[in-house]
Amino acid sequence: MSAQYTVNQSLPNGGTVVSDTYVTGPDGSTVETMVDNFGDTVQIFTPGPGTPQANANTINANVKANQATIKAWIAANPTGAVLTGPQTLILAKMLNGLCNLLLAEFGSTTGT
Repeated sequence: MSAQYTVNQSLPNGGTVVSDTYVTGPDGSTVETMVDNFGDTVQIFTPGPGTPQANANTINANVKANQATIKAWIAANPTGAVLTGPQTLILAKMLNGLCNLLLAEFGSTTGT
């Protein structure tokens, strides 16, 4: 992931970035540490690709994007007319994804 800050960048708090370090771990995760002229420090952790957290972030982003698309279609067509092919495909992918999550969650009776 690219850095969120650069040295001398103006910040919303009126400060300026005085140092910015960017460290990549062995799993591809990154930690960016920014210090401003007030001495405040901000750290941003980004999980490495393929890690459980990165996968969860991707799933959440995809679900939110598809949900926003569906909400826009509903708002534009409150009478519920027939969906177009691409709209039906997005809806079908979301439903299939939900089924996969449920099956993974309840795929075992261990501990019940």
